[in-house]
Amino acid sequence: MTAIVDSYYGDSGLMLYWTCIVSCFGFAYALLINKSRTPPQIWLAVIFIVMGVGMSVTFSHERYGADDRNEMMNSLNHVFNAAMGIIVLFYMMSLMRPEKLTRRYILSFCAVPFLFLLLAFCSSMLPRTVDWSNLADYFRHPLVVFRIFFGVLLICFHFYLAFTLFSMYFSHKRFISESYSWSEGIHLRWILWVIVIFCIFAVMDMVWYFNYSGSKKVYVLVLWIVAIWTLFALGFRQKKMPETGQSDNGVEPEEEDKCDSVRPEDSQHKIKEKLLAYFEKEMPFLNSELSLLDVAEHLNTNITYLSRVINKEFNMNFYTFVNRFRTDYAVRLIDKDRNNLKIDILYRQAGFKSKSVFYKYFRDKTRQTPQEYKAGRR
Repeated sequence: MTAIVDSYYGDSGLMLYWTCIVSCFGFAYALLINKSRTPPQIWLAVIFIVMGVGMSVTFSHERYGADDRNEMMNSLNHVFNAAMGIIVLFYMMSLMRPEKLTRRYILSFCAVPFLFLLLAFCSSMLPRTVDWSNLADYFRHPLVVFRIFFGVLLICFHFYLAFTLFSMYFSHKRFISESYSWSEGIHLRWILWVIVIFCIFAVMDMVWYFNYSGSKKVYVLVLWIVAIWTLFALGFRQKKMPETGQSDNGVEPEEEDKCDSVRPEDSQHKIKEKLLAYFEKEMPFLNSELSLLDVAEHLNTNITYLSRVINKEFNMNFYTFVNRFRTDYAVRLIDKDRNNLKIDILYRQAGFKSKSVFYKYFRDKTRQTPQEYKAGRR
């Protein structure tokens, strides 16, 4: 371990570095040859490619050009880092806001890596001689000032990306609750881990930039390997997500708001009555993939207005509204046939896709588990 800490370009250090690079290109290849790949997985493959190229350039420069370090080459790592941050944004948008990922939007971000590339070129033109013995002169040196400015600019850019990603996630989470009666596979809870991983990437890159200690770089490489493999494991099995920016009926939100000048007979109270009658008589909640669009089409209204009615009249979102009907139905099934009905069959018959969600709503209603409730009714 001491040898590793002393030089990250020893045998173990080289193994770690090449493990990162080979993993990036290998995972990109695995994603691209997958016949059932989704658009988000293509963006994820691009992330791995940019990451692998960036690490290869940094490795080649530091391994074989260490005697003649060029400031521009030293800063190229951050050009790739900025590019990767942008592609991460595109990847997340392809999962949660694909309708916003237009060609114009993509091109508008292409200027950012070029800006960092220009800054890297400017830094290569600055004098390299720095007086390390005089702290005051050191911090007044143009190269040092430029490096600090370069690093702060990159940090601010990453903060902007992180804020955008978190905002997008919570907007997506709210959309799922308002539009779907299930969240299994579309809630993207795992995406919080992905965002954290990319935040770790950004921190590790800044450590790499400002600290040349071999020990620090060894630990950074280990974290990179763990993060890269985790990211692939999460992204490889992810399916295409429902879109949020456009309603399920294909009507833009602005157009739907115009539709809110509904007929008098379609008042809020009227919609509420029709909704309750529909759920009590036809029991659409037994469809485990029931969506707000399905209900809106049956009631001959638009989803924005229907969602508003559910929020105001029942003080809950569509997800909770449907699952409470499912829970009531499950209780009735137990009361009717408490001896023979198995719990593993019960929750599916009631329209739940997830046993854990079923247990949560059942406890909220009865203060008991289904087994306890079933035993108490004997």
